[in-house]
Amino acid sequence: MKQLYKKHKQLIPLIILSFFTIWILIRFIENTLSRDTDTYFILNRNNYYALIAIALGYISYYLIRKAYKYILIGMMVLGLFNIINFTVFEMSTTLSFNSHSIIFQPLSLAVGLITLAINLDKVGDLLSVSEEKQE
Repeated sequence: MKQLYKKHKQLIPLIILSFFTIWILIRFIENTLSRDTDTYFILNRNNYYALIAIALGYISYYLIRKAYKYILIGMMVLGLFNIINFTVFEMSTTLSFNSHSIIFQPLSLAVGLITLAINLDKVGDLLSVSEEKQE
């Protein structure tokens, strides 16, 4: 089990985002089959972009492994700034500094932090190499 985790630990952020996009599809199918017009849900452009990004993530993970990390970073950045939406409802949080405000999606931030925690050893190696170069 530990070998399987080590081999596929880079896939964990994509799996987490996949659960949320599956929730989008389930919600869409439920509302398509339902006759209740009060809770009508329709997929928007940002949801379609998220579905495409998830598909590209899996394709790149299994076929083009070198491109996976760049696609994952791109998904995180696009999701962070609400360009793609991995959830049914657009969840966003505003962070304000004086007259400037940044609107971001907390789910993408959380998945980005999980990705950072998974790759903490690589980040530590990268930081130690950059510190050695400064000296």
